[in-house]
Amino acid sequence: MAIDTRETDVIIRSETGVRGYFEYQDGLNAKLRESLAQAWRPASPLLDPLFAGLLDAGKFAVAAELKVRESHRLVTVGRFPEEQLLKGPSVPYNAQAISSARKARLHTSSVLNALEQTPLRELQGVHREDGFRQALEEGREGLIDHLVKYNMSTPALEEVLGVWSETTQVVSEGGIGQGFREMAGHVDRFIELRGDPDRGTREHSPLPWWKYVLIASIIGVGIFGIVACFWWSACVWVWPAIALISPWVFGIIDRGC
Repeated sequence: MAIDTRETDVIIRSETGVRGYFEYQDGLNAKLRESLAQAWRPASPLLDPLFAGLLDAGKFAVAAELKVRESHRLVTVGRFPEEQLLKGPSVPYNAQAISSARKARLHTSSVLNALEQTPLRELQGVHREDGFRQALEEGREGLIDHLVKYNMSTPALEEVLGVWSETTQVVSEGGIGQGFREMAGHVDRFIELRGDPDRGTREHSPLPWWKYVLIASIIGVGIFGIVACFWWSACVWVWPAIALISPWVFGIIDRGC
């Protein structure tokens, strides 16, 4: 069935420049935050700000890359001076990406400092509970069900699933504390990469480095959502969030070159 013509302007706008991208991404981010807030409700004051910082870091990093590519196109048609490329309109967006990631990193430290306090203390042994690995496997299968529908390369899909497997192994063996320490390392690396002259766009395998560490951080949040939901609400709330992580991951891969 054809898309309602009344909606075509919205679709076109979401694919046109940073402003249209923000309209789309802000809506998706809001839905993601709402979904995971249900999963980890007892710990929302600690986790909501962390997640918001990571989502904003991704949003502004993609906006920076959109502006870089736009500037290159303008250079090609003689409407932007090539010597200004590294000082162009992408710079403020990249600075906001780094600032958002630093906020997320501070909140990650707050989570690590609160691991022995209620409510996070209740989750310390969840990785040893019967059925937990099965819940992680169901989460992986749910992610696959959604990701395969998006037009991404097979190597990119394999890398995302590899990140999922690596992160679930860390949590399965070391619990949520080790998972958050791993996440902190990814956020630190994101901040470092986005401060480099190439903004971390050099290849990892096959994703650029900045995308790899950011996707790993978001997947870490999703896996914690499974931990929290498994213990506090029998995984009722987390599956919609896993479904929404898929377009978020695809958006980073597809738009944030």
